[in-house]
Amino acid sequence: MHEFLQFVQEKSSSVVKGLNTIKLFVLIVLIVFVLLLIH
Repeated sequence: MHEFLQFVQEKSSSVVKGLNTIKLFVLIVLIVFVLLLIH
């Protein structure tokens, strides 16, 4: 059971990293889009 919990923790942490990467990518795209609109 303990090994399963550790496995779930590792999976969830990798998912969180993936979500953070996606958020960062979306943020960069939005900033570029706004800069293009301004110019």
